[in-house]
Amino acid sequence: LTDHGMSLEDSINITVFLADTRDVSAFHRVHSHFFNDILPALTIVGFDEVGHRGCLIEIEITAVSKQTEREKKPNGYPKIAPLKASESFQIGNFVFCSGMFDLSQTVEDKKRIKMPIGLDNFEEHFTEKDELTFQIINSIAQLSDALINAGSSLKNLLKITVYLKQKEDFRVFDVIFKTLVESKNLPAIEAIVVPNPGPRPSSLFQIEAISLINENV
Repeated sequence: LTDHGMSLEDSINITVFLADTRDVSAFHRVHSHFFNDILPALTIVGFDEVGHRGCLIEIEITAVSKQTEREKKPNGYPKIAPLKASESFQIGNFVFCSGMFDLSQTVEDKKRIKMPIGLDNFEEHFTEKDELTFQIINSIAQLSDALINAGSSLKNLLKITVYLKQKEDFRVFDVIFKTLVESKNLPAIEAIVVPNPGPRPSSLFQIEAISLINENV
């Protein structure tokens, strides 16, 4: 960043790849040392192998120089933040969202999932709502809320990256997502199968997104 006239303060979005998600707490301690005031969006994923042989962590940072003079606005989580991060980070008309993963702690929490508008016929597609289905719905519902809080919506998505535990899980996501987002508004989609899709050991799914704010939202 220094080579390009920037610093960590110019970071707006960070994706972290860990060889072992048990290291999340250790990463968090170090991350908190460098980011205290303006927090970029953050996604943490567990891969079976990162970087060169022997590496335990790889970090991908998106930063925007102050010289662009675009307005930067971090949007905090409305409730307790699951990570040391902003729920989303706005730069001009673009919104970078932190990775959304299931935050429910109990079965009762899952029953209280706020069903996104558009899943009225959900029962027709999935009569048996298993753990994966609940996690996908909950994650997309959180993403929808985060986008609305930033002045955007699911229909304004530009790109999403979904992290799955096995490739067969994409079918479940695909049906749910295409029920919520019309084909004309579908973003670019990247799907990655990894051993640990999210920072929690129980995570089966995580979604990170880039969206657009415009006058039609």
